[in-house]
Amino acid sequence: MRHLEVSGICLPARVVSGDYFDYLSLDSGELGLAVGDICGKGISAALLMANLQATLRCNAMNIRKNGGSCEEKKVAEIMANMNRQMYEYTADNKFATLFYGVYNDRNRTLTYCNAGHNPPLYFEGDGVRRLGTGGTVIGIFADSRYDQEVVELNTDGILVAYTDGVVESVNEYGEEFGESRIIQMVQSNRGLDADGLKSLIVEQVLSWTSAEERGDDMTLIVARIHQAKDPIAGRPNSGD
Repeated sequence: MRHLEVSGICLPARVVSGDYFDYLSLDSGELGLAVGDICGKGISAALLMANLQATLRCNAMNIRKNGGSCEEKKVAEIMANMNRQMYEYTADNKFATLFYGVYNDRNRTLTYCNAGHNPPLYFEGDGVRRLGTGGTVIGIFADSRYDQEVVELNTDGILVAYTDGVVESVNEYGEEFGESRIIQMVQSNRGLDADGLKSLIVEQVLSWTSAEERGDDMTLIVARIHQAKDPIAGRPNSGD
């Protein structure tokens, strides 16, 4: 990726996690980004998470083999397929929230679908927008419908995607960390790279919570758009 840097982390509440994040190498210059959360914790959630990963990768690759661009409803189609498949192979009380987007490095766009997940935050200039277009959680209703949106990502734009274990971490007074603290933190540290922002957010969340054992898994992806660099020398390319 000439314009994108991305960093992710998953911190399980127990030995294994029901949270999920992934990078999918697609066509040249395209990268799939996924963040999900399986209901429940422990071994059962981790097993379902592994199944979710395999299902997403299989659907993404099959869509690519059949041709067509992401803008032609392909991301929403992947989500609809995953919802139907998860509905068929899991128990009635099992479901997942999932955010899946395809980043195009040539056009610097993100085509995404959000299935009931915490809306990722996209920072551009002094503003922030929540990426919530999509539909309901996957695995509950067999015929759920999903929409997608294409977002243009400008230089120095920052994307922060996370699971609810981040914003719902509580301190000794029972106060949640909350989305607003993430927004303030990113806006006050725009000069950091993706890995630096990820580390800062994780550090602040861990220092916020007072419990020795976290009540929920915590997963975070930070992506940053920058000026294109010479792929050999690593220097900014003035032609872009």
